[in-house]
Amino acid sequence: MMGTGHTASGLAGAAVTLPIASAVGAHPAAWTAAWVAGAMLSDLDTSGSHGARVWGAPTRALGGLIGKVAGGHREDTHDIVWAPILTAVIGWVVLVAAWAAGGFSGVGTAVASAARVQAEGLLASPPRTAEGAVRAAADALVAVATQVPPLAILPVLVVALIIGIAIRMTLGQAGVTVKTSAGRISTSRVFRNPFVNFAISVTTATALLANPAALWWAPIVIAIGVVTHILGDSITTEGAPRPKLTPWQKHTPGKDGKKDSEWGIRLFNTGTWPDLIIRFGLTAT
Repeated sequence: MMGTGHTASGLAGAAVTLPIASAVGAHPAAWTAAWVAGAMLSDLDTSGSHGARVWGAPTRALGGLIGKVAGGHREDTHDIVWAPILTAVIGWVVLVAAWAAGGFSGVGTAVASAARVQAEGLLASPPRTAEGAVRAAADALVAVATQVPPLAILPVLVVALIIGIAIRMTLGQAGVTVKTSAGRISTSRVFRNPFVNFAISVTTATALLANPAALWWAPIVIAIGVVTHILGDSITTEGAPRPKLTPWQKHTPGKDGKKDSEWGIRLFNTGTWPDLIIRFGLTAT
C-alpha cells in the first residue's frame, strides 16, 4: 500500500477512537499524530520511504540502517507480532529515559516563552519566501535547543521523529497556497522542508516531554498503528512476512520462493486503482 494509503488508515483509526483519547486524557492532535506516525513507521526500513525523507540525509541514513538490521524492506519491521511489541517497548523506554533525565520541569514554560517570542516576531515581520520561513524556524530551534537537558536529547529526537512523520504525512500533503507580496507559497512545501519540519518537531517534542508520564498511552497507539500498516500491506500482492517465533529468527523463503514466506489476501498491486479507492474511502471516513 502507498504511503498516503497508510496515512489514510491512520487518520481513520484516529477518528474512530477519538472517544478513547478523551477518556485517557490525550489531546486529539497528539492522538492523531500517534496514529498517523504508527501507520507509517514500519516503512522506516528503506531510505526511500516518506518516513526516511522527513529530515533529509540523516533520516535517509537511519532508514537504510534499519533496513539492513531488519533484513530488508517488508521484513522484520512488518512482522505483525514482534514489530508492534518492540515498538511499544521502545516507546516506553524512551518515556522512562525522558523522565529519568530530569530537568524538564521548566522546559514547557521555556518552550512556550520561546515560541511566543518567535510568533510575535513573525507577526510583526512575516517571512516573504520559503527561505524566510526556514530562517524563522532556525531561530525558533536555537531558542528551544538551549532548554533541553543533555541526557534527554535522544528521547527528544525519537519523539520528534514521530511528530515529524505525522507532520509530513498530514500538513505536508494537504497544504494550501498562500499569496504573499513575494509571490505564492505552498504551505505543504514548507512543512515538507526537512529543516522546518525538524524545528517544529523538536520544539513540540520538548514541550510534550515536560510531562512524559502523560504520554503513557502513545506507545500503545503507535503500536496499533504499526498493526494497521502491516494489515494494509497484507492485502497487496507482496503480502507481509509470516510472524516469527522469536524476534531474532530470520524470515526464510518457502519452497516456491519468497511468496511462501509471506501471508495476506493479496488482492491488488501497490499503487493501482483499488489502492486509490481504499485510500480515498479511508480518508472520507
